[in-house]
Amino acid sequence: MFELRTWANEGGGDVGGGEAAPVTGGEFARLMAPFAPFERTPRLAVAVSGGPDSLALTLLLADWVAGQGGELLAFTVDHGLRPESAGEARWVGELLTARGVDHRTLHAGLDKTSGGGRQDRARAARYACLEAACVEAGVLHLALAHHRGDQAETVLLRIRGRTAVPGMAGMAGQRTTPALRLLRPLLALPKARLVATLWSRGVSWVEDPSNQNRIYLRSRMRAVGPELARSGLDEAHLAEIAGLIGVARNAVDILTASLLADALEVHPFGFARLRLNALVAADKEVGRTALAQVLTTVGGRDRPPRRERLVRLYSELSGEPGKTPRYGSTLGGCRLLLRGENLFVMREVGRTPRDKLVPGERKVYDGRYRLQVSADAPNGLEVGPLGRAGWAAVTAAKPGLRETSLPSPVRFALPAVFDADGAREVPALGWLRAGLQAPAVEECAFAPCVAATGSGFAVAHAEKRIIY
Repeated sequence: MFELRTWANEGGGDVGGGEAAPVTGGEFARLMAPFAPFERTPRLAVAVSGGPDSLALTLLLADWVAGQGGELLAFTVDHGLRPESAGEARWVGELLTARGVDHRTLHAGLDKTSGGGRQDRARAARYACLEAACVEAGVLHLALAHHRGDQAETVLLRIRGRTAVPGMAGMAGQRTTPALRLLRPLLALPKARLVATLWSRGVSWVEDPSNQNRIYLRSRMRAVGPELARSGLDEAHLAEIAGLIGVARNAVDILTASLLADALEVHPFGFARLRLNALVAADKEVGRTALAQVLTTVGGRDRPPRRERLVRLYSELSGEPGKTPRYGSTLGGCRLLLRGENLFVMREVGRTPRDKLVPGERKVYDGRYRLQVSADAPNGLEVGPLGRAGWAAVTAAKPGLRETSLPSPVRFALPAVFDADGAREVPALGWLRAGLQAPAVEECAFAPCVAATGSGFAVAHAEKRIIY
């Protein structure tokens, strides 16, 4: 049985100060104001684990949404990694339902292997579940309960990992994906105030023991927090540092977007062409950031490549003394080719796995392509890179395709549908093996999880004829 926690059994000040004041409705409204505009009757979702941070956020959001005449959906993700997790999810559902909040439990099955990136895998699965649930529900805004202490830990982790200066700004209050906005309204608040908010409402919470497990790096960083605070580097100071660096990050982001808008072409076949002279003429930090964003987009990743390798690659491309660009350099799941003044960035075929297709499903393949599988598609199909052998088979059947101007590595990386007899169809080329009546994939669109220059997220106010 999981353990319920209250202010009393936390010992009051043990969570950061027994004198902490609860968050008021007016204060929370001010924290939400920077995220405007919303729809006329906003629909928001919130990720709630049952811990004090997310429960406090959910209750504050419920009051705020009710005041806007909107709707709130609360999602709990059960990873199935602990025997108590199912019971915790049920308890959260009962608690919120009793308070008029629509609650749903999502399931993200993971293996029970500890360590070795387990928390990273759980995080990725959690965000995938939450985004899919938001898309299904037609929700555009997902609120997350990261607070000032989480921000301080993130800054320490990024300093430890030698992250670029913009990354040391920590978590952004708002981040957009192609599907929704991620909102973090609590980043300025300490955990103690969230606990006090629950205490003032007579609400209990649950604690995940993995948060204190020293096998995980974030837990180890959390444990050194008190010692850092005694040395003057407390969470408020770290959060202030993050804010100052955030100003620099904003400037870099603006310059990077301007550079890419002028020098980058992203092809619907899943590759990019970047003018090398514009890239290397930019300020180094801007150029490196631009290169990282292109690699992230084309590679279908949700995070940029490691700093050390990025710096080395940018130095090679810049022709710095002792650095020579290598033909076919690879980084972040991408292959780079220099052709004259252009740098082509394309998916590295050898890093692209095959994936099974299920009739009628809608899925994202390789973090890059949005697929709609026909309900009439046969069983046993897979999607994967066309490859050299597949390209040979396709061009033998349709010789005209040999004249395409696509670089060879791009041709081999195109997503293709395979059955027991080999390549069945290549949606991007409109090719279907002779003798087949209809394609199994009705839609195949290049839709990377991270856009090179922003997601293009917009909130439309039809009654005002304004799109933000």
